[in-house]
Amino acid sequence: MIRIKAKTDFQVAFVISIIGLASTIFVSAQDKEIKLDDLLGYLATSRATTNNGPYRSRVTVEISDDTSGPWRSYSSWVDEVVPPDRSHFTYTSGRKGDFIKIGKAAYSRQPNGDWVVTSVVSISIPNIPMARPGFAPSTTFTESLGDDGVLTVTAITKNKGNAKNLFIYTYSFDEHGVLIAKSNTGFNGSNWVKQTNRLEHDSSIRIVAPIE
Repeated sequence: MIRIKAKTDFQVAFVISIIGLASTIFVSAQDKEIKLDDLLGYLATSRATTNNGPYRSRVTVEISDDTSGPWRSYSSWVDEVVPPDRSHFTYTSGRKGDFIKIGKAAYSRQPNGDWVVTSVVSISIPNIPMARPGFAPSTTFTESLGDDGVLTVTAITKNKGNAKNLFIYTYSFDEHGVLIAKSNTGFNGSNWVKQTNRLEHDSSIRIVAPIE
């Protein structure tokens, strides 16, 4: 067994979310250095296990003056996705909005609860969680296995000349090799931003047009 950004109304670029970012970014003695190919292999296993099926993302965005916190809530949302082109996105805090995209058709829910076809809002389908990631050549990779059986891969990209030019990504896989969370943190020029994306793979998710 393998063990393994505030935008306009609805223009969302999925960034990998972070889980339990420690107050330090240094690698512990228990972490094992790995290569990008190792991470790609874990992602391939997750794709095969879930058959790239429907999933639900529960996302929170927090900001802080420092990577050690304290973190302040900024916004949150839930996004249900049926690959390759169906998405139902609902803000749960920070902003308001309920949107559906099916192919090139987009819909938004009005304050009175009615759905309307929208051509003004740009809705982007997030990247499939198990898609091949892109990292700078200077990125280092480590993995660690928790007592709960969750394997966490951490990728760190940093610029030696600027402590704030730092990006930290995590991928967490359960005991079956399924990706259950992604994360990232980085500095946006004013604050450190941490986005946590917890994934639920659910084959029962269905997304249909709310109106004819």
